[in-house]
Amino acid sequence: MFKGLSRNDLNFDWYHPVADIEWFGKDYIHELQDSPKKPTLIGVTSAESLLCSAYVPNSLATMFSIHMGIKKDDQPNYSKQNLIDFIRDKIATFSAFGNDAETAFKDLKEFYVERGSAEEKKQDRFYFNRYTDLLSDIQFTIPSIRDGLEKSKLDWPTYIYLFDYTNPELVEEFGFYGGICVL
Repeated sequence: MFKGLSRNDLNFDWYHPVADIEWFGKDYIHELQDSPKKPTLIGVTSAESLLCSAYVPNSLATMFSIHMGIKKDDQPNYSKQNLIDFIRDKIATFSAFGNDAETAFKDLKEFYVERGSAEEKKQDRFYFNRYTDLLSDIQFTIPSIRDGLEKSKLDWPTYIYLFDYTNPELVEEFGFYGGICVL
């Protein structure tokens, strides 16, 4: 049954781009091989999935964050265990990784949970920021890099950039701290 504009899943959009082989005749990689090479500029932001990770009430952003978003007041309390549970229950699942689910869990935990100094881990919202990083990587960064690598292998002129700017005038109003917006 359809409920709302998004769903409780990493692929949160009900309607999103789909490479339809019946329409195009080939999968994306084969289409790239047969297409004229075009300069490609691919960009991502440092907190691309913030609209999913930070719950913003009474906002258009709510359609993205209603299922996985964390309220501003709860973000400092998003703990190491919350992140570990999210990785185990939503990311490194048997349905996603098969028999490699435990290995995927350990690798993801090491990168998103364990990485960082003791001082960094004391900061408010450290694990919330890592939660946002994880969602951003899965939903945007990795697909963008994969696309750039595929095009680069085919000698397409390909450029990838990271946008990591915070407007100082918005810092206090919306809670931008350390490159991430805490709404």
